[in-house]
Formats: sequence, C-alpha cells, structure tokens
Amino acid sequence: MWPVREATYSQNTSVVFNMASRQDTLDNMSTCWLCPDKGYQCEKCEHVSSCKKHLDCHIQSNHSCLPVNVTNRTSSGRCLVASRNIPELEKVLDDSPLVILPDVHTPPVCLSCLRRLSSATPAHPCPTCHLPLCEDTCQVGDHGKECRVLQEAGVLMDKCGMWEYEIVATIRVLLLGVNSDLMTRMMDHLDERKEETDLWLPYQQNVVTFITSKLGDKWREEEVQRAVGILRTNAYSVEAGDQSQFGMARLIFPLVSIMNHSCQPNTRCVVRKDFKMEVYSQRSIKKGEEMTITYLPTTFLTLPQRRTRLQNTWFFTCMCPRCSDPTEFGTYFSSTLCPSCG
Repeated sequence: MWPVREATYSQNTSVVFNMASRQDTLDNMSTCWLCPDKGYQCEKCEHVSSCKKHLDCHIQSNHSCLPVNVTNRTSSGRCLVASRNIPELEKVLDDSPLVILPDVHTPPVCLSCLRRLSSATPAHPCPTCHLPLCEDTCQVGDHGKECRVLQEAGVLMDKCGMWEYEIVATIRVLLLGVNSDLMTRMMDHLDERKEETDLWLPYQQNVVTFITSKLGDKWREEEVQRAVGILRTNAYSVEAGDQSQFGMARLIFPLVSIMNHSCQPNTRCVVRKDFKMEVYSQRSIKKGEEMTITYLPTTFLTLPQRRTRLQNTWFFTCMCPRCSDPTEFGTYFSSTLCPSCG
C-alpha cells in the first residue's frame, strides 16, 4: 500500500493552521474539507479548513496551498471547486494513490512490482500463499499485507484462475478500510450493480463469497461488496511502466476520485512514473467553478457513444455543457452529413 504523503515543514515555515486553544481560534473552526472531523481555517490562503490529519493533502511539498476545495452541489453532488481564480496550465492538484492494484485485464504480472512474467522473467510463487511474484524480494513489497491475511486463514491461491487479481485487489482495498475517512464518501453503486446480472453473479461467486467464506469473519459481505464497488467506480487504469516489461495497474486517488466528469473538462490528468497524479488546468478557471476531468480514454466520440460508455460503467447520463448542446459548441460532432447537399 502506498500511503498518502506526510507533510513536513521546516522551522522557518510560518504556521499554517493555528491549533492554539484560544477563543478566537474557535471562531475559525469548521468541518474539515475531506472528512467530517473539525477543521481549522488555513491562515495562509484562508480558503480551506482542515483537520491535522489532512493538512498534507492541502499543502503541497513546496509549501503552497492547493487552489481547490470540496463542496456539495445539487446538480453534481460532492465535487472539487476552485478556491481562487486559476490561470491556464497551472498545476492544481498533486495526488498520491491510496493503493496500487493489479488491473483485471493485465497479462500475467508479479503482484508486488507488476513486472510482466514470462520465460525471461519466470514466476516465483510466494511460498506462503502461492501468488505469483517475480523474485523473492517482492514477497515483502505490496504483496506482504494480503499474504499475511491469506496465511492467517490458511488459504493457498492455486485455483482462482482469472479471478486471482480481483480477489487480491479487493483484499487490498479492504485492508485500507472501506469506511476510512478518505474512502467513506466514495461511491460504490451497489444498487445499480445488482441489476448487472452478467457481472453481479460472477463477482458474487468468485470474489465476495471467496473472501467471506475462506477468510472467516474478517470482513462482512457488505464490506466486501463495497470494496468491489469502490474499485469499479473509482480506480484508474494506467501503465505500470514500459509496456514490454510491466503490466497494467489500477490506482485509487483520494482527491481525484472526488472530481466529476465532463466531455469538455477544464483540467487534464498526468500520471508520473511514481504513480503520483498531477492535474493541470486546461483553461482559465474562475473561483467557485467546478473542476472536471474526463472519465473516458478519449472525448473524440459521438454523443451516443459517450453516454453509453458512461452509463454502462459509472451509471449516469452525462448532461455536461457539451452533451446538453445539440450542436456540441458548433462542431456538430455527432451529426450526420447530408449526402445530397453536404
């Protein structure tokens, strides 16, 4: 598991959050921008309130404040908004993954470093749980925690087939705590997923039942279902490195997961080699404006194609400005050219 980075400050850095027990400090108390705990107003930017625990999510490594806040809106629910005017091409977010997971569609990989397994890099099954690793040193990496869970239950992962990665990914999310402060508000779309009989039943049999029956009473069924739903709704699939050497990874980000979709987003995401996500403004963004990303691999799709993909994966009908405009901002991108008059 990759934890959210810890904020460190030099002695010369000015106090950002006043935690002194004075009456005037109490007047600056409100709810933390990321969790239900009490927070204190940032004395540097005065735009965000945070608890001590989530101070590192607001303050970047260069000691500058992220220009974002979290709010709830009737039209879009919980979302990120700009806390000040943001110029074009500014980095607005720097997010670290809560957990790194194998992608369900990846070729055979080491479940610790995600290196591809082949004749050149043969698998070295973990001696404790039999999950595939590329070398003995990977036994103490990301694989270590689920290995201890499987060892305590006396489970060997020999006959899970194609569901092996999903079981491991679900266990890693469960170990984070599906109701922890950074995940408690993530959507899992339980009711909508129940209607997907082609996916619900296989996941119920091969992931949920496996974990609840093989691992004893460590997690309740509703917790496992929530972990499956969080993975389905919030994980980002990315290349883990050079495609000739590494497979695909899924990452869950605490801040980027709050951002809503638009078919004409005002920000763009960039994943670095260390799996950190950087988000940049694509145009000027006004204070209070919602900050959006695209959930789709490309927006060069017609309106029916975009809405179908979004509905099938994230269970909503997109009503962003582009989808709400029949002309799609004058581009007529989803229109058919008349064969007679052109």
